Amino acid sequence: MDSMDLQSFMAVATTLHFGKAARLVHLSPSALTRSIQRLEQELNHELFFRDRRHVSLTPAGNRFLSFAQRTLDEWAQCRAILDAGEDELSGKLSIYSSVTAAHTILQDVLRPFRNQYPKVHVHLLTGTVADAILRIQDKTADCAVAAMPQKLPAGVGIIPLTTTSLECIAPIGFDNIPVYQANGAVDFAQTPLIMPDKDVSRNQQTHWFKSKHIRPVVYAEVAGNEAIIAMVSLGFGIGFVPGIVLNQSPLKNRIQVINVSPPLNPYAIGVVFREKRRNDPVIMAFCNVARNCFTS
Repeated sequence: MDSMDLQSFMAVATTLHFGKAARLVHLSPSALTRSIQRLEQELNHELFFRDRRHVSLTPAGNRFLSFAQRTLDEWAQCRAILDAGEDELSGKLSIYSSVTAAHTILQDVLRPFRNQYPKVHVHLLTGTVADAILRIQDKTADCAVAAMPQKLPAGVGIIPLTTTSLECIAPIGFDNIPVYQANGAVDFAQTPLIMPDKDVSRNQQTHWFKSKHIRPVVYAEVAGNEAIIAMVSLGFGIGFVPGIVLNQSPLKNRIQVINVSPPLNPYAIGVVFREKRRNDPVIMAFCNVARNCFTS
């Protein structure tokens, strides 16, 4: 059993698809199959049920999964520690973030990190901010830039970096949106609202509406703050988005910010990681550089 066989197993266990797994570990499908067969022979147990259409973990495969991930994590930590002891810190670091975070927060962090640790190979993964913590939990990424929820899931740690406001936005050039009350306040019971389908800001909005005893008219639920800005700019409704996202949006000139009372609470943004890897030298080096960038 070697680390390459364990990586092959993890790729298949994650994707449940031999073709996709082979591409992830840069092996031919036949070489990947031989790698899995070697493991099964050494363990004397089948790890996957497989036929022409489906792949799934056997009970033995499910039990082996935690061992394989733990072994690979410890192997990576050992390599990083040894490399750091001999020379300077090296290794690999996969970071998940939204596109906006990549253009803002990571722009401030990755340049000094790269200058300080040039031997660390960085792999940047982008997607919706709502999936950031999930990518840590399913071990797709080593760390992620994420909005801090009110309660972190078990096994997830965070290094806070900064905060962002949550702004109410409306389109420019669509006079019927939003609908106003006689006192000049937005009538949320009559104005269509574009909501995020999931994330910290959705929870903030839900709490805010409940505190005001308002049942908003939800026009659409979309994935990602960029999608909210796009729909608002086209006159489909109003929405709430983080100020850090709005400031970077190419559509900000088609948007107006509306003051609401009371304003929604800002929320924190930080670097999240698995607690089991808190002592990983590469992850902690990245967290320390990020923290210094936002506290200096």
